Amino acid sequence: MLCSKLTPETAGPGLNPLPGGHRKLKSFQLAQLVYDVTVRFFICQKVMNPELREFIEQARFCRASVQRVAELLPPVDAELDALIAEIAGENNPKAFLHVVVAALGQGRRVEARHLARGASLLGHATWVGSVMFKVQGDVPEQTMAAIENSQLPFPVEAGTLLAL
Repeated sequence: MLCSKLTPETAGPGLNPLPGGHRKLKSFQLAQLVYDVTVRFFICQKVMNPELREFIEQARFCRASVQRVAELLPPVDAELDALIAEIAGENNPKAFLHVVVAALGQGRRVEARHLARGASLLGHATWVGSVMFKVQGDVPEQTMAAIENSQLPFPVEAGTLLAL
């Protein structure tokens, strides 16, 4: 039987044929909770090293500063993910822009889930659109979460919706 012909009635008990329906499963929600707790309490204990924090606070956003931030990023992807989550949680627009652009410029993996809190920190529709096209994961869902949960300025919201 092809997946496209599956319906809730023909799928059988326990199967969820609808796209995106996995987020409603208790096992997925539990796994997401365990991941979030692990990142928050074991990896995210102030991941940003003082040298990186001090540099970002003093630097202007330009190519040279982004290159320097790229050199200071943690080498492990899990630590980078935790760093981006920490910065988004602190609502630090300057640090978020520097770190995300530096990571994407190096070809590092940046998860789309950071858009939910970070899109409002990027400050301009051009940056939001540029980041949207390079992050990995469920970009439309996380972008819509950003629009629904944050107070994006109207031009940024309109540009973000246009980029979708």
